[in-house]
Amino acid sequence: QKEEVIEAVLENYDVKNPIMVGDREFDIIGANINKIDSVGVTFGYGTLDMFADYNPTFVANSVEELKSILLS
Repeated sequence: QKEEVIEAVLENYDVKNPIMVGDREFDIIGANINKIDSVGVTFGYGTLDMFADYNPTFVANSVEELKSILLS
C-alpha cells in the first residue's frame, strides 16, 4: 500500500521537507497517514472530486502550478 512505500522512503532516506505528488486518492491517503504534505494533481488520472474527501495540502491543475508549489 502507498502509505507503506512512503514510510519506507522516510525511514531509509534523509528526506528534508517531503511532499507526496500524486494523481490518485491513494497517494494523498498515504501522505496523510505519514503526516507529510501532499499535492493532488488533476492533470493525470486524478480529478478534483477524487481528492475532495482526502484534503491534499495543495492541488495542481497543470505542470506550471505544480512547479510553482514545489518551488515555494
